[in-house]
Amino acid sequence: MSVQKRLNKAIQAFGADKVSVEWKPYQLDASFSSQPQAIEVFGERKFGKGWKKLLERLQTEGGKDGATFEDWKWKCNTMKALQLVEFAKERGVDTSKSKAALFSAMYEKGEDVSDVDVLVKIALEQLGLDKSEGTFVREYLENDEGATVVKQQIKEGVQKYGIRGVPYFAVQGENKSERPFGISGAHPPETFLEMFDELSCGE
Repeated sequence: MSVQKRLNKAIQAFGADKVSVEWKPYQLDASFSSQPQAIEVFGERKFGKGWKKLLERLQTEGGKDGATFEDWKWKCNTMKALQLVEFAKERGVDTSKSKAALFSAMYEKGEDVSDVDVLVKIALEQLGLDKSEGTFVREYLENDEGATVVKQQIKEGVQKYGIRGVPYFAVQGENKSERPFGISGAHPPETFLEMFDELSCGE
């Protein structure tokens, strides 16, 4: 969530009309259970007694970018959430808008974004999908109709860019024949600006 806010700052500084963004799917732990786990339980199991300090550091650093992580309650499998992004994209919803809504729901509002009810609510109330789409999006998510597309996109990212974790950014100039500039990690806005400037100067 912090990274998206940093990226947005860089885009606004560079010129929003000069940059287009498409968020692609990725799962850090695709094998994670379909049943959510309380974040305190997951954190202590994975990181031990130092979990609370790690969380406090995340909240402090995130707060500098306006991402407070103030109500993060669940560790959950994100496959259905990624499918919602795909469903909304097919209906003209920008992936940045979908990602921001999911990040906010998960980290700021304590929502379980593996829950279909939660995702349908996000689709209709935050992504602007018509209420007539409610039944369609519910069936789409319950039946995992977008899972094949999402998994294929993840596979392509691994094969094309060697992605093994997130955040990872592939920045492409207007010359599509050139290989995109890849960068991983939670970088400050200045780093993105440098990439934008470098790519624009070469055009």
